[in-house]
Amino acid sequence: MFGNLSTDEIVKGMQEGAEFFVPGSGIGKVEDKKVMKANLSDFLKVAKKRARHSNPISPNQADYVNWVLWDEVTTGQAATWAALNRLFTIPIGQGGKTKVNTNLDQVSVLAAPQWFNATGLSIYFMPNAAPIDYANFIATEYLEFWVSQKVYVEGKMDMFPASGGMVQSGWGTVAAAATTYETNSTNGWPSIHNMYDLRLPAGLPLGTDQNGSPVVADGIIGVTILQSQTFHVDLKADGGGATMAATAAVPISGIGLTVGARLHGILSRGVQ
Repeated sequence: MFGNLSTDEIVKGMQEGAEFFVPGSGIGKVEDKKVMKANLSDFLKVAKKRARHSNPISPNQADYVNWVLWDEVTTGQAATWAALNRLFTIPIGQGGKTKVNTNLDQVSVLAAPQWFNATGLSIYFMPNAAPIDYANFIATEYLEFWVSQKVYVEGKMDMFPASGGMVQSGWGTVAAAATTYETNSTNGWPSIHNMYDLRLPAGLPLGTDQNGSPVVADGIIGVTILQSQTFHVDLKADGGGATMAATAAVPISGIGLTVGARLHGILSRGVQ
């Protein structure tokens, strides 16, 4: 049998005239409940087959990259926002979502063996909605960021600037109802540095380790989502969600509103 012998040991044995047999799940014709003698070519075929079924992740190694996790939800024109909209719960391929809408592959968890250190949180508004819809949504909603059974961040929408998008423009009324014009808006100045910072400040005492030595924050660690931990961002309207402008609204027709949550940070993934 090949057993756990290496390729070099197999070659050496064959050069010395040793007999080797392919394992029962390998190649060969069974005669009298035995598998026929094999050569080096047979061994390599079996080894290749086994390798295809092995775990491709290198143990004790990780690949770190800057990353963004995103998800979004839309409410149409003249519709009312639900009291609760939970993001990062519908992955790609479900509910009509594609990678344009989210880059989540599983429901509320990262694909193993990944984990994620979230350092920033931003809320993005699709910029083609009626300004009144932005205003009504922001006035009635707040946010909670959950990992497992704990809330790590909460606050009003204007506390989580978009960190991207179009440069904000103004708007106004027009004298003639038939006059049309375009508008756009963003949630805060669209700079990648303009987002809610989830990192703990460097030097913050975090207690002691098992040896009694002090542990302090390094200024890098934010909210960590470990492998298999659930996470989601909740948009809540406890007093009732805003109703979006109708198609025939004056001076700007309603088309609905798309709101997205973005978690910025560092992703750890397996090395292949």
